[in-house]
Amino acid sequence: MVPALNQRVQPSIYLANDLDRITGAIEFSNLQLEMESLKEEVRDHAATVAYKLQHYSTIHRERNQHVMASKWDDE
Repeated sequence: MVPALNQRVQPSIYLANDLDRITGAIEFSNLQLEMESLKEEVRDHAATVAYKLQHYSTIHRERNQHVMASKWDDE
């Protein structure tokens, strides 16, 4: 587990009127949060849990083709 983290970040770069052209946000956020994020100097990152998988399969689409990758290690 990685603990929560406060990270100082470089300010976003944009021209004076660029932010006035933003009309929406991605589906799991809202416009107010995204605008605040653009102006923040410190970002808060929640704690993260990492899992090590020993037996797994992944299936995804790539250029209209189905691709499957498997890993079956008995470590």
